[in-house]
Amino acid sequence: KRTLYLKQSQAFDMLEARGIATIKSPLTDDAHPIPDDTPASSKEHLLSVSIDRTARSPCIIASPSTDPADTFQLAEKFSFAYGSDGATSDAMLENVSKHLGMEGVAQKGLANLISTLVDIFMSKEAIMLETKFAIREDGTLQVQDAKFGFDDAAYKSSGRQKEIHALRDKDTEVREEIMAEKEGMIYVRLGGEGSLGTIVNGAGLAMNT
Repeated sequence: KRTLYLKQSQAFDMLEARGIATIKSPLTDDAHPIPDDTPASSKEHLLSVSIDRTARSPCIIASPSTDPADTFQLAEKFSFAYGSDGATSDAMLENVSKHLGMEGVAQKGLANLISTLVDIFMSKEAIMLETKFAIREDGTLQVQDAKFGFDDAAYKSSGRQKEIHALRDKDTEVREEIMAEKEGMIYVRLGGEGSLGTIVNGAGLAMNT
C-alpha cells in the first residue's frame, strides 16, 4: 500500500529517455517512425534491481529465463553496497553476463541496462525495477516488459520525487482508499462479500491488522 507502481508505458518512457530500446521504441524508414511493437524474440531474460533483505543491501536479480516454472530456480541475486560503484563494476558485469550466458555486443547492452536501472533505482528512490528483455539478431537488447515500483513515502514525508508521484493514476485505485488518504489514514478494502475493511493511522498497523 506504500508503493507506487507505474504503468508499463511509463516505465518504457523512463527507459527510452535514457537510451534503452523497448518494444514500443519506434524504428525508422526514410526518417518516418514505425512502431516497433513486435517482440525481438520469444526468449526473454530477467534483470531487476531490488533489495536483498537477507544481505540488507541493494541487489541485481538476474535469470536466463522468464518462464514461471524456471525463473525462481534460475534467478540469482548479486548484492552491492549502497553508494558504491559495485553494481556497475567490471566484476559485476562479468558475473551477471556469465549467469545469463551473454557476451560480445549483448554484454555491452547488458552493461548499459544495468547502469540505467541502478541510476533510476538510486536517484528516484525505487523499491523494485523489473525488466524482461530479449536479444535481437544484431546482438542488441530490447526490453519487452517492465514493472517499476517506487516508495511513495519519499513524497508523502518530505515532498521528494514529485515527478514520479505525479505519474500516479488514481482512477485505477480503490475510491475508498483515496478518500481515506486525504484524511491521513490508511484504508484497506478486504475481498469477498460484504463491505469489510480496515482503517488505521499507519501502514505497519494496517498490514498487521
